[in-house]
Amino acid sequence: MSAFAAPLHFVATFMMAVGAFACVWLAVSRPEWAPRGWARFVFGAGWAFLGVAETLHGAQFVQADSLTGVLALRTIAYFLLLISLLVPVDPLPVEPGLRRPHLRQSPAAGQPAPFSGWTPPGWTPPEGPSPGSREGPLEGSREGKGGRFWAMTLTTATRTAGPAVLALMAALFALRSRLDGARRLALALGLLGASEVFLARSGSSNTVDATWVLGHGLHLLAGLALGFWLWRAFRVSVQARIVASLVLLLIIVIALISATVTNAFAINVRDDAFRTEAAQVGFEGTRFAEQANSMQTVAGLMGLVTKPFIATNAKAPVDLIFHNLFGQQPTSTVGVDFVFALTPQATCQGQPQCGGTILTSKVGDGNGQSIDDLESLVIAGSPEARWALQGVPTASVDDIGASRSKLVVMGAVPVRSGDSSSPVIGAVVAGRIVNRSFLESFPLPGKVPVTVIGANGELLGSSLDRGADKLLQDQQSDILVRAIQQGGVVKKEATVGSKPYYVVTGPLLRSDGKRVGAVMISQEQTLGATQEQVAKTIFLGALAATLFAVGAASVSGSRITRPIRELTYAAEQVRGGDLKARVPVGEADEVGMLGEAFNQMTTSLETQAADLREATLQEIRLRGELETILQSMTDGLIAVDRTGRIVTINREAERITGVTADWARDRKVERVLAVVDSSGEHVELPVYRMAGGSAAGFIAGNPTAAAQGIPVAVTSAPITDDDGTVAGAVAVVRDLTSELEVETMKTEFLSNISHELRTPLTPIKGYADLLRRKVVPRAKAISFLNVIVASTERMERIVDMLVDFSAMQAGRLMVRTGPFNLDRATADLVTKWEESAPKHFFERTGFESLPSVAGDPRLLPRAIDELIDNAVKFSPDGGPIAIHGEIDAERPNRVRVSVTDHGIGITAEQMSQIFQDFVQVDASETRAFGGLGLGLGYVRRIIEAHDGELQVESSPGEGSRFSLFIPMQRSGDFGGLRSVHSETAPIPVIPLRRRGRGARKPPPEWQGDR
Repeated sequence: MSAFAAPLHFVATFMMAVGAFACVWLAVSRPEWAPRGWARFVFGAGWAFLGVAETLHGAQFVQADSLTGVLALRTIAYFLLLISLLVPVDPLPVEPGLRRPHLRQSPAAGQPAPFSGWTPPGWTPPEGPSPGSREGPLEGSREGKGGRFWAMTLTTATRTAGPAVLALMAALFALRSRLDGARRLALALGLLGASEVFLARSGSSNTVDATWVLGHGLHLLAGLALGFWLWRAFRVSVQARIVASLVLLLIIVIALISATVTNAFAINVRDDAFRTEAAQVGFEGTRFAEQANSMQTVAGLMGLVTKPFIATNAKAPVDLIFHNLFGQQPTSTVGVDFVFALTPQATCQGQPQCGGTILTSKVGDGNGQSIDDLESLVIAGSPEARWALQGVPTASVDDIGASRSKLVVMGAVPVRSGDSSSPVIGAVVAGRIVNRSFLESFPLPGKVPVTVIGANGELLGSSLDRGADKLLQDQQSDILVRAIQQGGVVKKEATVGSKPYYVVTGPLLRSDGKRVGAVMISQEQTLGATQEQVAKTIFLGALAATLFAVGAASVSGSRITRPIRELTYAAEQVRGGDLKARVPVGEADEVGMLGEAFNQMTTSLETQAADLREATLQEIRLRGELETILQSMTDGLIAVDRTGRIVTINREAERITGVTADWARDRKVERVLAVVDSSGEHVELPVYRMAGGSAAGFIAGNPTAAAQGIPVAVTSAPITDDDGTVAGAVAVVRDLTSELEVETMKTEFLSNISHELRTPLTPIKGYADLLRRKVVPRAKAISFLNVIVASTERMERIVDMLVDFSAMQAGRLMVRTGPFNLDRATADLVTKWEESAPKHFFERTGFESLPSVAGDPRLLPRAIDELIDNAVKFSPDGGPIAIHGEIDAERPNRVRVSVTDHGIGITAEQMSQIFQDFVQVDASETRAFGGLGLGLGYVRRIIEAHDGELQVESSPGEGSRFSLFIPMQRSGDFGGLRSVHSETAPIPVIPLRRRGRGARKPPPEWQGDR
């Protein structure tokens, strides 16, 4: 990877990985910046998948962006982001074309384009599709029109459309969402979608072209846009901005370090490789010389056996000689491609640089390794042959080609007639043709490929499996000029297919120093794997360093921003009203000075606030006292300003006038306080004129008042300021209703008591006077006396009730409870009433089996007697009266005593009055039923003093049933003493249900036959 591509790739992937993981943290810690509900977790999962994909690719675990693993992770990430961004807006119907594509493995990326240029003779092109083949029609048809960007199959298009379409759709829905910074997020997703179009078509990380650069450039811009979106979330916190700034600075530093380290490492490795290969080129030259020496040895052996033939100038049977000498006939089996026996030319016998005449030869083995006639003449006239004919053994590499280069390694030895001092009679030349088979049989150390190039730039042979022609084509002109013509060394980096090579080419010299060709050493680069390992180490180290830096920056930023946070928190407390907030000052820097100034400010504010609070409290206390006095007044009070509008009205005035204070305030007093006289005429109050005085009348506007209105007395007085100017007025309104009711009650009570006392006094006085003036028969006298006694008892009963009521009101009437037998008490009462009420018949049931109750022997029978008296009184036509006793079904620890009549009953209107004191349902002088109006109230107080309960069931015309619920006597309880209260709780009134409507039938407990 180039010096430009390495940092671009690193920064793009690293920034996107850090940004994706930052989005995961944002979705977890800042829910307001992510979609709501479950979509927030899907949103975080999508960024997590994208972060993993960027980490795997950036750390070189997956090298190419177009590989299935990376594409799958990114596709899942964009799909999850799309799903999560559907929540803030109305979801759209899923179209079939927007479904997640199925990822399939594309053809292996990075395959080299087939070479269709010049092919050297004898060179077999690498295996693979030929230029004219129909293998991959789309790739072959578009390769020449737009490069690799357009060279894609349908599978590649599908793989590209998947993540690109999902990312662009996610960008669209992000733009429509209600997320903060939605435009920046949509821009980041849109750039990611655009980058996917190019990244899915790019090759491996070693193949850098315009597509690769454009894809990673868009990826980098997407990371920057995502960073701008994240910055909006981080800007609300100084600590978060410190961490974000440090991460950004760290990315820049790591990118520079990555580029520097990678390039320095690549330069060192490349230089070492070139030095090694340059040395290898020189070494290969010596190996060619060694092969030529071995050919000289073979020529010497052949000279020994061909000497007799050369001496006689006869053609030697070379095949037979080979067979006798080496035990086999073909020359190739002993590593020799040709053998020539030469005699000096007659015309240049003994002259220097004179060639020889071919006496006999053995050329080739029938496998194409042959020497033609012209090349044979070149060998006979070669410097090696001439030197041998002159008596000098020679070994070298030489070019014997006529029309094109053909290199051979050969050795030539002289053949003498006798010993070493005898004259030369001929020479033997043996050699091998330099081609692929020669190089493959060359005993080279290691596996470094060697390529031999002719003097005209032809490819003569190579031990490289494939691609030698491509390497030669890329640098043919440099090799011809710099290596063959100038004798220099050519160093290049080249790529064959997807494999990068270091290529070094040096000249190939003949023994006399002439350059007859070139040797090219091509070593496959291991820099890519090493760079991947380095990139992996740097990327993972950078992530670890970033995490450490984030943690360290968080801690350091927390320490730095802690005074600011404390100052902010204290300011929030002050804004909330807590003036005791202080900032701890630990340093003498600017923040410390600011904290000290803040503390002084809050101290001053607290002092001033305390003074204001004290003044306010005093004012509130005075107002409260005044308000309490006003609101607790038993009379209504209305204050008005100089314009006659109400400024103050207390609760009693609200009740009397029937309006609320909120409604009355700021209204004219005439609209609130309207008084009329008994004739309905409006009364002009002095308060209307801001004057003093009094007036009386009725408040007719109160909807809760009676028909005539609430009787009131209004007294007003003006309010003046220091200079005597009238500033307003105040009116005191007194409700006269209670006073009138007391007067009425007194009148009714006197009327009732006089009536009740006059009723028994009349027979007493009349019969007593009759007995005094006349002599009456004894039977008649006894009858008169019985009437007198009964009337006396009635008067005594009235007096006792008045005395008991007075004691109740004073709290002096005491109830002494103890075991009480209801059976005996009710029997006595029924016996008494059967004598005094002959029109009624009484039925007492259920008392024989009842247990004792906790009752007062004086008051409890009187309470039951009052109920029987009430039943007799309100059954004027006579009829049955039932006195029934039973255990209470709801509370078995008490006894129910009920008195039932079939009298006139009680109406719903009368129900609210029958338990009031001194209240008669019919209070007229001509009422049909007498009484003081204390009976039921008396019974109620007595039974409640026994911890019991009174219940009424009645229906008009059907009669009534009064029930007393009396607690049973508990074992070990010998009674107690308690007072009778004057105030009691409400009595539940239940309609009396009977069979048949209007029929006067006995109650269910009635046992009689009537």
